[in-house]
Amino acid sequence: PDADAVVSSLIAAHLYGGQASMAGALNPETRHILDRCEQGAPLLATNFQGKAIGLVDFNQKTQLHHNIKPRQVVAIVDHHAIGNNSLNLLQARRLDLRPWGATATILEHHAQQLGVTFPRPLACAALGAILSDTLGLTSPLTTIHDRQSAQRLARRSGVHDLAALSKAQLEAKSDLSQLSAKQIVLLDYKRYSYGRKRVGI
Repeated sequence: PDADAVVSSLIAAHLYGGQASMAGALNPETRHILDRCEQGAPLLATNFQGKAIGLVDFNQKTQLHHNIKPRQVVAIVDHHAIGNNSLNLLQARRLDLRPWGATATILEHHAQQLGVTFPRPLACAALGAILSDTLGLTSPLTTIHDRQSAQRLARRSGVHDLAALSKAQLEAKSDLSQLSAKQIVLLDYKRYSYGRKRVGI
């Protein structure tokens, strides 16, 4: 899970209840964001039996933890395109897929609609997630919504220099000294199926 996925899990649990969970270890950038913001990490979970699952930051079957059955998934909040391996939800309670720069932006928008103010550590982490996925608000996929959410979260968390914050995150993301070659290759590895071919990107 990357920063957007991890932090979006925390935001979704804050907004809607339930247990914030992640299905893999924190990467260096995400650890940096959570440490700097003094925000705890989601639970590293492996047992999902008997639980209703809400997914954030992905919608593909190929990225689903092997212990989660598709029938358990009741909600998805995501900013990625819907591909040919998207989950089919039989009992969806919430689907929110928008072509914005980060899932954290979508969830921050939900908070605005609900009148929910994030605690400062969570606001700080949400800002970090948006800056991570939008490459410091410079990615071509960055939208006006990402910029507005980032400004609101920066005010809430007392951040005055988004460029400096984004640079510090990029430096943390670039520190691969503690990782094996396999861990480096798999840092943001995603599996897709195209016809009969399985592709890793």
